[in-house]
Amino acid sequence: MRVYLAPKVLIIDEMGYLPLDDMGATIFFQLVSARYERGSIILTSNKSYGDWGSIFGDPIIATAILDRLLHHSTTINIRGESYRLKDRRKAGLFPRAEEEADRPAPFPSTQIVPNGPRRQGSAAPRKTGAPLTAPGRSGNGS
Repeated sequence: MRVYLAPKVLIIDEMGYLPLDDMGATIFFQLVSARYERGSIILTSNKSYGDWGSIFGDPIIATAILDRLLHHSTTINIRGESYRLKDRRKAGLFPRAEEEADRPAPFPSTQIVPNGPRRQGSAAPRKTGAPLTAPGRSGNGS
């Protein structure tokens, strides 16, 4: 555990790509708790906060982890196509978006939403040029 506590910034990529078992969830909680207010964590995930119970197999531990991660934090919600898919499209290895629109969907949907549906916990796209600040903070240093 000491190796994960030492860096000033710990980067965790693709959180939730695979679910954690009970031991993994407990160790991750201990890591987040140990770094809480002592070291920064940059975390990426394609899961909304509402889906984190399924990552850890327990909504209670997920809530405790999120409580520590989100306190003093800024969430940046990025929408759009994966850069990996964009590279494959440029190389001609994957159909272009307009080509896909002409094909019937493999699993027909009753509702089509541009850029995908908003999930619980995700914010609507920002329309102002104001700086990002954590909830409850004014951003003016006070």
